[in-house]
Amino acid sequence: MSFSELLKVKVKPELNHIYTEKPRYVHGGNDVGWFCREHAIHLFALARLAKLASSICLGDFIIRTAEVAPISSISDDSDHAWCAIDGITPVDLSITLKYLSPTSPDVPMVYGSNSSLSSPYTILHFQNIDDKVIIDACSKLQRVIAYRQREVLDFDPVELLNHPFEFLFPPPPGYPTLTETFGDDFFFRITYHCYKLLFENSKPFFQLSRSSKYFKDYYFS
Repeated sequence: MSFSELLKVKVKPELNHIYTEKPRYVHGGNDVGWFCREHAIHLFALARLAKLASSICLGDFIIRTAEVAPISSISDDSDHAWCAIDGITPVDLSITLKYLSPTSPDVPMVYGSNSSLSSPYTILHFQNIDDKVIIDACSKLQRVIAYRQREVLDFDPVELLNHPFEFLFPPPPGYPTLTETFGDDFFFRITYHCYKLLFENSKPFFQLSRSSKYFKDYYFS
C-alpha cells in the first residue's frame, strides 16, 4: 500500500481512537473534539520518518453535509491544524463526524484533492481568502470539506516531540497535560507506535474491543 493508504487504514483510525472526544467550548471558540494539533504533530513527524517533506499548516475549515448545518472554525477564535506532505495539502487525519454528525458518512481521510480517499466529500483548499469566498464555494456543494490556509510552520521534529506545548494549546486550568499524566515521552511513544503500524505491521489498538483508556493504561503503564 502507498503511504497515504497506510495512513488511512492504520494511522487515522488509531489516532482518532486515542484522541477524539465529544465537542465542547474552550479557548474562545468551538473545540470540535478532534485534537487536530496533536494529530498534526504525529503526522508531521511520521512523514519526516518516512523521508517525506512535511510542514504543519494553520487556518480554518468548513464542513458541509446534507444532514446537519455547516460545521466551521470561521467567525470564532478557534483554528484548525493539518499538514502538507511532499507538496500535497491539506493532509488531515483528525477530521471525523463520529460525534458531530453521526448520521452523515464519515470522512475516510483528507489527502489533498484525492477523491478516492475522501469520497463522498469534495476537498477544497484556499489561502488567505475572505470568509465570503470560502462560504460561497462550499454552498455550491452538498458534501464538502474546505480549508483556508493562513500560516505554514516548520519544526525540528525531535524538538517538537520533546516540547509539544510550544505548539499545542494547554488544557484548562486545573487539568494536567498529557505529558504530566503519561510522561514526558508521551508524544514520542505515540509517534513510534504509529510508525510501527506503518512499517512493522503492528496490530492497531482500535481493533481491540476496549477503550482508549485501555490503550493508555497498557502502553504507558
